[in-house]
Amino acid sequence: MLTLLIVAAIAFATLQSLFSRLYSDHYPRRTGMASALAYAVFYGAFIGLATLALEGVSFEASSATWILGAANALALSLYNLSLLQAGVCGGYAAMMVSLLSGGILVPAVTNAVFLGQSLGAAQLAGIILLLMAIVLMNLRGLSLAGQSRRFYVWCALLFLANGLYGSLMSAQPQLAGSAQRGEMIAITYMGSALSSASLLLLRAPRDFLPAFRMGFRSALCALGGSASATIAANLALYLLHEMNPTIANTINNGGVLVLSTLLSAALLHEKLSRPAALGLVSACAGIVLMGL
Repeated sequence: MLTLLIVAAIAFATLQSLFSRLYSDHYPRRTGMASALAYAVFYGAFIGLATLALEGVSFEASSATWILGAANALALSLYNLSLLQAGVCGGYAAMMVSLLSGGILVPAVTNAVFLGQSLGAAQLAGIILLLMAIVLMNLRGLSLAGQSRRFYVWCALLFLANGLYGSLMSAQPQLAGSAQRGEMIAITYMGSALSSASLLLLRAPRDFLPAFRMGFRSALCALGGSASATIAANLALYLLHEMNPTIANTINNGGVLVLSTLLSAALLHEKLSRPAALGLVSACAGIVLMGL
């Protein structure tokens, strides 16, 4: 049963990434900060409200869940801002290496130090293989030459923010058990939506309302991405309670990397380079080792 839930979580998280990409492609005006923040507002509000609806609109958050959720909302807001700024300042490949490696490494370290979640030799080898896969699959466009200091700062913040999101999500089931999962997700994403709306209003007040005029196709993609992310987030938090959180988080991240690459090759006709193909094999081997 857990295996099926893991596959479903990976599939819906991958769909969310695909819809996000299509949203940018179909956005009627030049995609920039305003459109990205508008999507973050829509996305966060949808996930928070939809999760509350799935919970029967009951809301009973403990102090620990409020603290973790608020901290995670800040981490998610920092993630959105760092992703946007790193994309403006430098190369896509280096940004993705920072994002993906942070999502695996930071939770693994914090779970070991603060939650006492130990890993065996096979799982440690699996993490190493997945980190190698991340580099190999982004090797074609990976270049650090000529990058500004600002780019390195934003990549470091992106690494940290994505990792903190996973760490705080991992901590919630350990503190509250199986309860308050919906509350944790609602606080995280509604808080992030409010932060993104505030940033959009502060940075581009004239574009605040126009940014939400997405057009029919972009709106459908935003809706599809938000619905997929709602299911993925709820499944992921359930798995963090039912499994070793480091294993669940790493398999989920690795699975999304593999499935996204395969979908890009199949649907978008993106040819795999030799390093990317080797990275795909390395990622699959890493996922298998994580499951041992």
